[in-house]
Parts: sequence; C-alpha cells; structure tokens
Amino acid sequence: KGFVIGFDGRTRNASWVYEKLNADSLQEKKIKRSHCYFKQDLSIPDPFRAKDKDFRNSGFDRGHLCPFADLPDSCAEESFILSNISPQDPDLNRRLWYRLENHLRKLVSHYKELHIITLPLYLPETQEDGKRYVHYQVIGETGIAVPTHFAKAIFTRKDEVIEVFVYLLPNKKISSESSLDSFKTSLEHVERISGVLFPELESFFAIE
Repeated sequence: KGFVIGFDGRTRNASWVYEKLNADSLQEKKIKRSHCYFKQDLSIPDPFRAKDKDFRNSGFDRGHLCPFADLPDSCAEESFILSNISPQDPDLNRRLWYRLENHLRKLVSHYKELHIITLPLYLPETQEDGKRYVHYQVIGETGIAVPTHFAKAIFTRKDEVIEVFVYLLPNKKISSESSLDSFKTSLEHVERISGVLFPELESFFAIE
C-alpha cells in the first residue's frame, strides 16, 4: 500500500522503489519501529528472494529504500519487507543517508507533496589497467548484491512549477562534515547510469 517496487532477480535488490510523501505520511505513528520485523517478500520467486539471515554478520546494515518514517500507520510495517531493503554501509545508513531522509521529510512543509524514486546502483570504477569495471560484493546464501551507490530522485511542485532534486551517494563511509548538496546531480545523469527512464514529470502529479 505504501510504495511500489521494481525488482531485479539478478542482484536480489530492487531496481527502484517509488513512494509519495506528504503530510498524511508523517502523522505521528502508533506503531513502534522496534515492534517491526524484517520479512521475506513472498511475491518474489524463492531463488531470488532475500532472507533475513543473508544480512547477519555481513558487515552491512539492512538499509530501507522507502523509509519506515515515510509511511502512515496503515502500511509502515511494509517497509520491513526485504525487497525494500539493500545492504548499506553502516556509516552511510546511520549518518548521511539518514540526514537525506530527514531532509526530505522536512521539505513536505514547504512543498506539501514529494514523489521519490530510490535506486540501488552498480557503477564502474577505473582500475590500474586504465579500464573500467563493475565490481561489487555479494552476501548471504542468496547472493544479495551490495550496491556501489544509491540515488534518490525527488519530484515536487510549487506554484505550478515542477522541481526536481537528485542525489547520488556512494555506498561507503562518508565524512560527517559532508554537505548533502555536494552529492546533487542531474536527472539525466542518473537515467544514463541506471538504465531507468523516468516518466514525464507531469504524470507524477496525477497519482492519487
């Protein structure tokens, strides 16, 4: 009920997660996060389905793509479904990523409604031989890929003017002094590196 997932069976991660964030989403919750448990997504075939044990002792956090705090009581527990989870560096998850999520929630008071797409990414790096390779770890018996980066694309509107904010963060420890603005990028860049073409911007605001 709270979000939509496009799933990639090869990486055992979401390709993207879409959510709509507004004031209703942010009403005070009766459900406590500590009472929620990570669970398998039974809509995904078992060979591709992440299991909670895959994350244990991996060194990575279970990182939410659509955050628990973004959802109303009626569907907040859904955020713990493992198709909405990616392996995240603990320092990133608990610091800069957490700051980004909080920043977007604060924007609701200014923009009223945000349409957010979060993407795990696997990007190439140049190696010693001068060639570029995509290199990532996998964890657990299921072989869950560890994304090299995460992106969030945010679509909003004020006074009939559509605005777009896009952030691209590496999945590693980042200095706590870093500014979120230093990780801003363009929508076109994220489309190119992700292989995901976003809908026409106006279409987001027809979503009820």
